[in-house]
Amino acid sequence: MSRFRHIIGPQRRRAGFTLLELVVAAALMAGLLILVFQIVSAVLNPWTRETDRVTAALQADAALDALAADLQSIAVGAGGTVLHIPADPASGEPLRLLRRDPAGDLSVVAYWIDRWTPGAGREVPALFAAALPPEAAWTALQAAEDSDIFDALGTGAFPPPGPDTLLAVGVVNFEVIAWIREGGTTRRADPTAGTGALHFPLETPDSGNILPVFLDLRLRILSNTGLDRLAALRDGSSEFPVETEADIHDRFATTFHRRIRLPATR
Repeated sequence: MSRFRHIIGPQRRRAGFTLLELVVAAALMAGLLILVFQIVSAVLNPWTRETDRVTAALQADAALDALAADLQSIAVGAGGTVLHIPADPASGEPLRLLRRDPAGDLSVVAYWIDRWTPGAGREVPALFAAALPPEAAWTALQAAEDSDIFDALGTGAFPPPGPDTLLAVGVVNFEVIAWIREGGTTRRADPTAGTGALHFPLETPDSGNILPVFLDLRLRILSNTGLDRLAALRDGSSEFPVETEADIHDRFATTFHRRIRLPATR
């Protein structure tokens, strides 16, 4: 019996792993997992960036198409102010215009930036657009006479931010730059002194009423990564405590632009 225990004893001891062997195996496994993670990250990061870029580009195209179509249908000669360009659209002040559709009906359109929370999701900046029907536009135009039609509309004329007015998600800034022809030269129109905005037709001492020759449209959109970073910064869960919203805009926002010529000024 003792001889039997002598035979199987060493075999039992050789069947297990030593602590050193377990530590080495764990270290090798950790190194392998790190290597796999780096490989996967190297593959996914460019794909994620490209997906973000395509998504932003599609949204920008749709928004710029809508904006360009409205601006090219400005109702020149309708009386009152036909175009109001805010100095800082990011402040929430809307860009407003009086347009005429192919049937000749007038409507008033507004574009503005506000915060948007889809469902129970994260809060994101977004671009909204809304149009008042022809009846409201005609009523406001008659009330305005020769003054500002947008003042005649009063505050609260446009619907609040909502799914029906949402145009593009992730928009942190949009800008409309007007260029006018005056005295045989084309120059950038400056905001009206004291108001910080442009109102067209533009009154000038020498030339009378002036409308833009063409407009530069610029739209700045955050990627999904930038939106995640912005949401984390706002709710206090950011891993980058020294990061600011301006930093996020600089790193993760793409600017899209388009130039349009106004048909009435050709």
